[in-house]
Amino acid sequence: MYPYNLTGPEFLSFYILVFAGSFVLAFIFSALFIKSNGDGQSAPKQLDQYELATLAGGAEWTFSAAIASLVHSGSVKLDSLQRTLAKGTEAGNLHPLEKAIFDELYDKPDQLSDVYKWVQGHLETIVSRLADYGLITSDQRLFRARAFSAVSIALPILFLGLPKVMIGVDHGKPVFFLLALIALQTLVTVAFLRQRRRITDLGMSQLDRARSENQALSLSYQTSPETLDAKDIALGAALFGTCALSLDPFMQTRTALRTKYASDGGTGCGSSFYSGVSGCSSASSCGSASSCGGGGCGGGCGGCGGS
Repeated sequence: MYPYNLTGPEFLSFYILVFAGSFVLAFIFSALFIKSNGDGQSAPKQLDQYELATLAGGAEWTFSAAIASLVHSGSVKLDSLQRTLAKGTEAGNLHPLEKAIFDELYDKPDQLSDVYKWVQGHLETIVSRLADYGLITSDQRLFRARAFSAVSIALPILFLGLPKVMIGVDHGKPVFFLLALIALQTLVTVAFLRQRRRITDLGMSQLDRARSENQALSLSYQTSPETLDAKDIALGAALFGTCALSLDPFMQTRTALRTKYASDGGTGCGSSFYSGVSGCSSASSCGSASSCGGGGCGGGCGGCGGS
């Protein structure tokens, strides 16, 4: 039967079924392009500490891990109250990201949020490399996920919903419920268009393996971080979040950045390059050492990236 000839209740029932089917199809497209590993080059067996940090929580997580390492080595000084960084004594063998942060600092203290913006290019380089490895969603696959998912939801609106509304209006029939469904579909379409990068199944596997292989580090990081070197501090922050230090620079940095976002009218949820921990957890959720015992903070937050 020609769908436009259906009565109002019949058409609404039919349209709800079409809406449900289009949503399932959009979800499949999203999972196919966002979470799948893609056709990237082979990922190395061993990722460095900041590649792992990006997998665990995106740019903000990575930047915070780098600050924790630099503070531990004495290369920078962090004032959590003023939310500033100042140059210390440069340590040897700095990671390129750490070197970039150190080189951006002037003699006077700089705002953490400003330094974070200044090194965005270096953070984006890490993201691009991980996308090439197939560990997070590439730009191409993100575009396909948005386009295919949104079109799946939008087509019924264009070819069924709106024409039926016009027919109903011409015949003096009530169209409120149909308009409400169309409004709901429009919101769902916008949500699919706003999808962000996510960690792929391969990326999650790499992250889980790294956490498993570094359980000994987890124990030291959680109980006696002062005994670790700067690289292990960065790796511990990348994989497990906060540590047992009373003034944990990792969490201080994340809190400072989030305070800045809040004061600017945002939530900080857009600060990561993809939907990772920094985009969906609050500072308080991972803010105590007790909440992170055995890697609980890092593991739980990392799961957000795969949601």
